[in-house]
Formats: sequence, structure tokens, C-alpha cells
Amino acid sequence: MSHPALPRRIACLCPAGPLAEEDFVQIGDTLQRYSPAVEDDIAASLFYIDAGGLSRLYESEGRWSETVLAAVGQPARLGLAGGKFAAWLAARTVQPQTGYQVAAQDRSFLAPLPLHWLPLSAEAQRRLRLLGLSTIGHFAAWREVQVLEQLGPGSVVAHRWARGLDERPVQGRCRQMAQAYHTFEAPEGRHEALLEATVRLAQRALRDLPPPQAAWAIKRVSLEAILVNGEVFRRSCWLGAAPLPQTLRPLLAGMLGDLRGAGMGVDEVGICLLGWDAAAGRQLNLFDHTGARAQMEQTLQELADKHSPGCVMQADLLDARAPLSAERFGLRAYRL
Repeated sequence: MSHPALPRRIACLCPAGPLAEEDFVQIGDTLQRYSPAVEDDIAASLFYIDAGGLSRLYESEGRWSETVLAAVGQPARLGLAGGKFAAWLAARTVQPQTGYQVAAQDRSFLAPLPLHWLPLSAEAQRRLRLLGLSTIGHFAAWREVQVLEQLGPGSVVAHRWARGLDERPVQGRCRQMAQAYHTFEAPEGRHEALLEATVRLAQRALRDLPPPQAAWAIKRVSLEAILVNGEVFRRSCWLGAAPLPQTLRPLLAGMLGDLRGAGMGVDEVGICLLGWDAAAGRQLNLFDHTGARAQMEQTLQELADKHSPGCVMQADLLDARAPLSAERFGLRAYRL
């Protein structure tokens, strides 16, 4: 029995003010608990969140929005719609007293809003005003051939967005996480023993990183301990450096220091390493892909011999943020 596809719903979350990188990363980690895909844009200080079907788990889209805003722990605005542009605009125009705005239908939500929100050039905006257009709805009522004749092909994407036709997906990245846990045979309360256990767990978690492990800088280290009374003790700390013994041990000792006052033994302890980037001054994977590249070049050479050298083209990234694919990429003959 086939089931109908769930309608596409996307949320845009905009933190209220500038954030440090570690705070931005922490918000992204929090959002991962409420959606299968989260796309972050640190340059624009916003997140896109796949919200399709999640309202079934939270009674309504409004309740899901309230839950997410409460979990973020930072002042933020959230907009929810069918596409990225409408979700972003819902977040930008939200009423301060609510904190979120849900657009049931993108086109009807966008229609009364002023034209200046659309990604149109200043000249295109000026021409539309001269023609008497003042809202996104007025522009959406145009036929595409009119847009081409009056404004040119560069305005077609904005016209589609104005009509609620924004097909861009949420490009969620795989969550970078390495973790390890240990259960004690008897409750452990000695600080030195807990420290040695967590250091060993961190070393075990590091084995899940791509080699060489010493060439990676860990963004954040999280510690979780389950006490004998069932309570869960959690601490998290920003690292931002290679996980060397001289940096990890003092960090873990500091997080475990808060446990001394609890006066309880620990049944289970775990370490989680979140997010990693190439450490400064390290060289990574210089020869890892030599074999794969040689195989690819052999295949391309066979194609060129069979057809013609001009049949193999290479796409170069020109502008990752350009709305038109012709502006994002350029094609050139691949030189073998």
C-alpha cells in the first residue's frame, strides 16, 4: 500500500545577534535533535532545517517551532514555510512577541510583502516601480515571458520564488561525531580513576577519526556520566585544537572537577568528540586519492579516444551563491 508523500516544509532559524563560532556550532548540534537534516550558513548567521512531517510528533508546526526555540537557548527568530526563500522571509518578518511565524502557503504569504525583499538588481527594482508594481504578489502575477522581456533571464529565479516555487533542498551535512562509553563494574567515585577512564575513552574515540588522527582539530568535547542514583551529569567544553594528551587531560580534569561535590559514584561514563577540521600547520591526505584519480583519468582518456577530446568537460565553481546555475558554474575542456 503506497503512502502519500509528505509536503515539503523548511524552517529558517536566525539567531538574534552575532555569535561566537563555538556558540554557532552548539546551536547546530542542538537542532540535529529536532530534524534529520540541518544546513548551516555561518557567514549569513542562519540555519535551514528540514521540518517535513515533524508536526505529527509535536501536535502542530507551531508547537514544534516553540520547542526548537526553547531548546536553542539563545534569542532567535524562526520561520517555517514550503521553501527556503519563504522560510527566510518568515523569520525576517516575525513578530517579536511570538518568535516564530508559520506560512501555510508560500505564494499567499509572500504576496503582500514589498518587492525589496526579492533578490533583484537595483535596476530591476526601479523598472518594476515605474511599471506600478509594489508587492511580491504583483510581480508573481506576471507571466514568465513578461519577466524575460522586461528584466532579462537574471530575474527568472526571483520570479519563481515570488510564485512560491523554490525547489532548493536543505543540504544537511553529515554530523561529525566520535564517541566511546565505559560501564564500571562497581560505582566509581575517585577523581583520578575517573580521569584515567575518560582519557582512555577519548583515545578510543579518536580512532574513529580519519587518519592521521593528530592532524585534526576537535571543535568540542562532551562528557556524560550516569550516577548511581540515575541522574545524568553532562559537561561540554570548546577545544578547537588537535586532541593531544597535554590538551585533553587538563580539559577532562576540569569537567570532572564539578563531580567532586556530588558525593556519588559513577556507573557509566562517556566521551563525545564533535566536529573536526584540519589542524593549522598540518598536511592531510596528500596521496590518499592518487589511485582513484589515476583510475578516473584512465576512464576519461578512454572516452576521449572513443569519441573526441572535446567530449570531456570540467565544471569550475564560479560563485557558490549565484541563483542561476549558469552563474554558479563554468564549463571548460578537460585537459588530460
